[in-house]
Amino acid sequence: MSSDRIIVMGAGHSGCKAVQALRKHGWTGGITMVGKEGRVPYDRPPLSKAVLLGKKSHDACAFFPMDWYEQNGIDLQLGRTVQRIDPSARTVTLDGGETLGYQKLLIATGADLIALPIPGADLPGVEGLRTPEQAARIAASLQAGNRVVVIGAGFIGLEVAAAAVEKGCQVELLEAAPHALGRSLPAPVSDALIAFHRQKGVQIRFGARVAAIEGQARAETVVLADGTRIACDVIVYGIGVRPNTAVAEAAALTVDNGIVVDAQLQTSAPTSTPAATSRAISATCSTSRCAWKAGRARKSRPMPWRAAWSGSRCAMATCHGSGRTSST
Repeated sequence: MSSDRIIVMGAGHSGCKAVQALRKHGWTGGITMVGKEGRVPYDRPPLSKAVLLGKKSHDACAFFPMDWYEQNGIDLQLGRTVQRIDPSARTVTLDGGETLGYQKLLIATGADLIALPIPGADLPGVEGLRTPEQAARIAASLQAGNRVVVIGAGFIGLEVAAAAVEKGCQVELLEAAPHALGRSLPAPVSDALIAFHRQKGVQIRFGARVAAIEGQARAETVVLADGTRIACDVIVYGIGVRPNTAVAEAAALTVDNGIVVDAQLQTSAPTSTPAATSRAISATCSTSRCAWKAGRARKSRPMPWRAAWSGSRCAMATCHGSGRTSST
């Protein structure tokens, strides 16, 4: 086991920016990054934009080429997951049973899509968008004239709708709430985005609750709670994400809409020395911040990619000893 190693759980935007910053700012100890996907870490936001439009390949979304990790001494464990954290022993156990020791642990496991909880959601032709494989299937289905139903008017839903209409599809966007992005943007900004999409040809329904998806060999009809039936060729959903906190919870870390952290991104894990720390960043973590909507402090998760990026820089600084506080 290594006593001067930083282990990064997660190989997404936050994890990659953290390891880059650690090397840039002089960390000479070991770094192990564990990622559950079996491909070189990549930037996720282009999947719903340039990749769907065929303007960028999946491979071009990689943060760094594979040899960058080798040149910088990053032990990249792809297609692997951490199954157990032992904060007292300062070890993690991987899915193959291997135990690794750490001086500092950075939890950047992000979030997974919330699945559609309705009958028919498992039919072919119904896709979420989180991985390059899902993006490839959606991109292939965005043929001119196809009827595309997008469920959820969040960032992903709006971006998919914009890409689909640009590709010549007939697009209908369904949102159960009375307006879009209610938890992320002030109403005037949200209204402007919706107006822009409508001008481009996207049909948008608010207060539209999806009850079921029907079809034989694949999805053919979206059924709303009021009985409305919408014929379709393709369905893409984006109804939110859920933070990956199961391993943290099993390690008795405090969890509340994500792994609870302080201003230094320190988790509740006990430490035997000030240098032995456990921190969480990206959509995995939850911290107190001021909410624009209510003007009061509440627990929230930093969902936008920019917040994850700045959080990784903050975690790098605190792991490396600068004591910088969080700005996410």
